[in-house]
Amino acid sequence: MKFNKDRFSMATFFLLLSWVVPSGAFAQTADVKIKDVSTAENTAIFIEKNVERVQSRTPREYEIVDGTEEIIGDPSNDEAVARKNWKTACNEWRSTMKELNKATILALNCGRPKKEKESYNISFESVGVYKLRVRIRDEVAPKKK
Repeated sequence: MKFNKDRFSMATFFLLLSWVVPSGAFAQTADVKIKDVSTAENTAIFIEKNVERVQSRTPREYEIVDGTEEIIGDPSNDEAVARKNWKTACNEWRSTMKELNKATILALNCGRPKKEKESYNISFESVGVYKLRVRIRDEVAPKKK
């Protein structure tokens, strides 16, 4: 069988053409007329077909913030006293977090204490974990007319 170069290139051309032409047939057009849109301030215009996604763009008033903080008790020669010092530091941290954040605390945990020994002194340390609901947006101002 003899290979025909002209025939191969024509077949390749028609094959590529069959892939390109139908893909253009599915394109959609949008007829959007934007008139009387004030551009005095920052303006963003979104055109979307998916209604759920548009609704998710509504500004949120709150955001969940989580973080960690190291809690260290005062060192002592006695392990029981050192653990009591850690417990005191934990309680102080909790009360400070509650005082500063009022009713926005979702989770507050001092963590598990870990014993640290340095020469004759023993101290307990842990990583406190918190989760807060923080207001990121003030009340929405009424729209201007």
